[in-house]
Amino acid sequence: EVRCFEGELEVGQSHLILGFHTGITLSSPDFYAMMLCHEILGLSPISRLFVHVREAHGLCYSCSSDYHIDRGDVVICCGIREQNREIAQRAILEQIEVMQTGRFSDAEWEAARKSLGNSYRQLGDSTRALSGFYEMRAILGVDQSIKDCQDGFAAVTREQVMAAAQK
Repeated sequence: EVRCFEGELEVGQSHLILGFHTGITLSSPDFYAMMLCHEILGLSPISRLFVHVREAHGLCYSCSSDYHIDRGDVVICCGIREQNREIAQRAILEQIEVMQTGRFSDAEWEAARKSLGNSYRQLGDSTRALSGFYEMRAILGVDQSIKDCQDGFAAVTREQVMAAAQK
């Protein structure tokens, strides 16, 4: 079911926010696949949302996604000119379809795997990041180490990423 909410403020830039409930949380078997999907789709400056929606089409000022591992929600935020709203939304939904059908490149796939591996490897460099990692898992009742995550990401297949995107 699609629900749309609109509000107006007297500002020059509009924001398009799309939310998707995937049902894939930290404790789900598909968690690692969703993390890779999220990495390719919208987490970094080399993500599909940034490269294709922002850079290639120039439809927005910014475009990225957040994955809320406690609720299983993916939220895509896009800073736009109001007149670009519909075309930006179509472009974003096209990128989700790319993820669902596996049309992302091998280079994107490898970059996402490396990026996630590096991110989790760097957690040990910051006591704040490390405590946040384990705190979230303790709150959600998930027994998972950094090594578990790295192994989990390494085992994910392209088909699993596509299946996660379809949710």
